[in-house]
Amino acid sequence: MRRNLDRRTEYGEDTIDIQLKSVLISSGFLLDFYRISFDFFSSFVRLFPACIELIRKFCSMIKLVVFDLDGTLINAYPAVEQSVNRVLRHFGLPPQMPEAIKRAVGFGPQRLLETFLDGKKMNEALALYERIHAQALLKGSALLPGAWELLQALKKRGCRLAVASNRPKRFSLIVIEHLGIASFFDRVLCGDELAQGKPHPEILQTLMRELSVDSTQTLYVGDMVIDVETGASAGVKTVVLPTGSHTEEELRAAGPWRVIRRLEEVLDFVE
Repeated sequence: MRRNLDRRTEYGEDTIDIQLKSVLISSGFLLDFYRISFDFFSSFVRLFPACIELIRKFCSMIKLVVFDLDGTLINAYPAVEQSVNRVLRHFGLPPQMPEAIKRAVGFGPQRLLETFLDGKKMNEALALYERIHAQALLKGSALLPGAWELLQALKKRGCRLAVASNRPKRFSLIVIEHLGIASFFDRVLCGDELAQGKPHPEILQTLMRELSVDSTQTLYVGDMVIDVETGASAGVKTVVLPTGSHTEEELRAAGPWRVIRRLEEVLDFVE
């Protein structure tokens, strides 16, 4: 009987030892788990601001670049000058100097002609201008330096591209197809397709809605004070360059987001 009791005691001690070891192992595992969890949480807390900043930057990355057309991407002033002066000559009026015509563009053909013509002749003048201008664009327009390279680089970076112009849609399509840049654009929107042209924000608001981006993801590039006003009214960052109808001083006075001097500088704002 004594032998059996010793055996039971022996077995009981072994069982206690095994249970104690299990508890110790489990405790060690838990301690390691808690330590690893704490380290992970500490790292997360340290990295959280950086993560938020990365998310913010991603969400505000420029995804859509919208361009004005005349004076921004293309030089069609010779075509405009030729068209206006032929209309003036038709009505027996003296021709206008290129600079005077250049300063009058940007608001559509009717406003352009109203600068130099009696309003009573406007319907006839507009019809004549449209006939002349469709042909004049094929000889009197060219890409501005760096335009092709900029559009190509933006596409390679994954940007969507659009045109926002007060030029009638018909003429906009003629000139961008003639100059070989039509394929770069996801949308070409013009003043005659809308209730209100620039400087009303509708043209930019429509493009952003159709292309599923918001104002923080949009960059607008133009060359006139009217472009600065359009971008501001739409809440869009607007970059302008003095290659069109207004001087650098006039553009700066209008308060754009940035003023640049070369088209390729647009790439500095697109990551």
